[in-house]
Amino acid sequence: MAQSASNPAGGVRTLIRYDGREKIAWDIFICAVVFLCAILVPYRLLSGFDPIDAFYVFVTVVFCIDIGIVFRTTVVSGRTVIADPEIIAQRYLRSWFFWDLLSAFPFPVFVLLAGNDTAAQGALLPWLGGLRLVRLLSLLKVNSFFGRLPEFVKISGAALRLVVFAYWLILVTHFIALGWLAIGAGKPEGEFFTRYLRALYWCITTISTIGYGDITPDHSNHLQLVYTMVIQLFGVGVYGFVIGNISTLVANLDAAKAEYKRKTGEVLEYMRRHAIPAPLQFKVRDYFAYLWETRGNVGKVEFLEELPRQLGVDLALFVNRDVIAKVPLFREADELFLRQVVGLLKPVVFLPGDNIMLEGEHADCMYFLSAGDVDVLVQGVARASLGAGSFFGEGALVEGGWRTATVRALGYCEGYSLSVEDFNLLRRRYPEFDKRVLEMVEARRR
Repeated sequence: MAQSASNPAGGVRTLIRYDGREKIAWDIFICAVVFLCAILVPYRLLSGFDPIDAFYVFVTVVFCIDIGIVFRTTVVSGRTVIADPEIIAQRYLRSWFFWDLLSAFPFPVFVLLAGNDTAAQGALLPWLGGLRLVRLLSLLKVNSFFGRLPEFVKISGAALRLVVFAYWLILVTHFIALGWLAIGAGKPEGEFFTRYLRALYWCITTISTIGYGDITPDHSNHLQLVYTMVIQLFGVGVYGFVIGNISTLVANLDAAKAEYKRKTGEVLEYMRRHAIPAPLQFKVRDYFAYLWETRGNVGKVEFLEELPRQLGVDLALFVNRDVIAKVPLFREADELFLRQVVGLLKPVVFLPGDNIMLEGEHADCMYFLSAGDVDVLVQGVARASLGAGSFFGEGALVEGGWRTATVRALGYCEGYSLSVEDFNLLRRRYPEFDKRVLEMVEARRR
């Protein structure tokens, strides 16, 4: 999502929101490109085959575009979003701009400028190899982005941590394998890719603490021995992290589902202890299963009670937008009325065959149906059918009496109830609502 900012020259520059979907998608793409660079750049340098090919041009172009995008992206300072292009540029120039420029700069152009001067080209090539490794500094920006990613994507924190862990573990394993080759360890014969696979095999068996011993360091080479010991210590740490955290991460991939299983387990144990009849047990299990399938939870979300009142109302307006759009009583209501009423509505769920209202019972609330169908019965005879967007029970509240009909759920039904106290409160505060209610009650009598 873009937003406009004033330009001192008199025009308007379009800025990219830091949390816009397009920007998040671009950052994820950059993470993938950096990952490829981290894999291929050191591999090519160590293999001695590092051409100026399509991949190099592609990465250079992408990094150059990224610099332009960063100059046009809003930034966050604390909880303040900065949309001033000059301040954005100043902050970028003082932070990552220099390293991003080094990553994007096409240094091989100097080789082309050297022409046929073999001596000059020979002197430049070692420096160019080292400068290409500067692109690996982009991994620091990737790490920063991963830290902010939970704010922008719809993925559980546990799943995201698994993805980040896999991202870094693959790269670290790759670097360790290349380091093993760089110090001259392993068998020197064979193509470079074959040697790399053997090094990767040694790295994985060492880090995972399996250590078959079929590939070992040269015991007369101190550097290889020290390198192996360091990797072994690193492997012990990784193994401990995996054992201590991965099981927890996997268990928390879907905390809501774990809560659903826990709660249903408690309910089933309660019903078993109290010898609840099987048909009633089935209805209870069916109720919780329906809540899980439709809402992804089996109870109220406790954090809503901790939100400030106005923020809670804004959230309630969004969550209840469907019923507000469907119910005629709410369609033409002003915002003040809607902000009041959403705080008074209580969500309800009914299973097939449930009696939402019973003829002859005292009226204590009315209902708004947001999903499902119901039958209206008078003395056991069906008189009408109502669907989503319907409301019923208001007549008895207006007259302060008893229900004159039974309302039975035909299938799974969702809706909201409004207590008689809150109903009368709205009628007193909002004359237009009271007028519409009386008109509809009178129309239903006819």
